[in-house]
Amino acid sequence: MSRWILHALDPVQAVCGDWCLHFWEVVGIWFTGLATFAAVVVSLLLARREGLRLSVSAGHRLLVQAAQEPPWPELLVITVRNVGSRRAVIEGAGWRRRPWRKLHGYQHFAATMGYPSPPASIEPGDSQSFVLPLSDPQLQWGESFVRDFVGRWPRVGVHLIRVIAWTPSGSRCSAFLEPSLKEWLIAKAKSMQGAGQAGQ
Repeated sequence: MSRWILHALDPVQAVCGDWCLHFWEVVGIWFTGLATFAAVVVSLLLARREGLRLSVSAGHRLLVQAAQEPPWPELLVITVRNVGSRRAVIEGAGWRRRPWRKLHGYQHFAATMGYPSPPASIEPGDSQSFVLPLSDPQLQWGESFVRDFVGRWPRVGVHLIRVIAWTPSGSRCSAFLEPSLKEWLIAKAKSMQGAGQAGQ
């Protein structure tokens, strides 16, 4: 009787053995996949922590000189800081406005007054400032920027603009405008609106 029962259970044992083997194969595949995914995530986090990290800002400044009386020259200053552990090469800087008007602009820096312009190399822990003289009447940067990026409602438009800096490898950083530049753009927009109403 016992032999008959064992003989009857042979197919069940065979099926169970195959099923158990298949189950552990699937578990092994899932475990290997999760381990690979975890390794990739950890490597990316370590690369980001120890690799290329940048920050950028854009503000309005006055060039205060001891031998010069006010009004002092006005400057647009875009500063890129290398807060990572590798040397960074800044290929360019520009602007982006969202969400309604998806505008992207490349900022060209005129070779005036000896200020540096991209491309530039920044060592870890250092920063590089790119300067545009706003007081130069030939540039008229403020008028063009207000017309193309700020828009009709300057108090709203200045909060939608971000300054961008990028590297040749495609890494980039962005930030909203500093309050000093926002106030300067709003004042510029008001003066343009006043001049337009006076000319009508």
